[in-house]
Amino acid sequence: MVSIERTFEHWACVYDDDQQLLQTAVPFLAGGLAAGEPVLAVTSRANLELIGAALGERAGEVDYAESAFFGRRPPQRVAAFYRYWARHAGDGGEGTRSSGGWHQRWHQGAHPG
Repeated sequence: MVSIERTFEHWACVYDDDQQLLQTAVPFLAGGLAAGEPVLAVTSRANLELIGAALGERAGEVDYAESAFFGRRPPQRVAAFYRYWARHAGDGGEGTRSSGGWHQRWHQGAHPG
């Protein structure tokens, strides 16, 4: 009998602009779809719209969630990612691919606050 160990990993991407976000997010998510993995994108509404448009016809195969509703604190977010992973780990592929760690880098003087 062969046993496949499934693990939970959380990766993050720091980006400077929309183009850099898409250059990282789209191949990552498309790779998950190509591998038959359940795919979850968690970020701002604006970023979800950008990602969905960039994925084109495959956009409907991705699960989307606004980060504002995915938990405010890191432990809440990690728990939400884990619940998604646990629900979908057996849906095909070796696991799931989640994209909830995208954070825009603010340059000095560019922060809106």
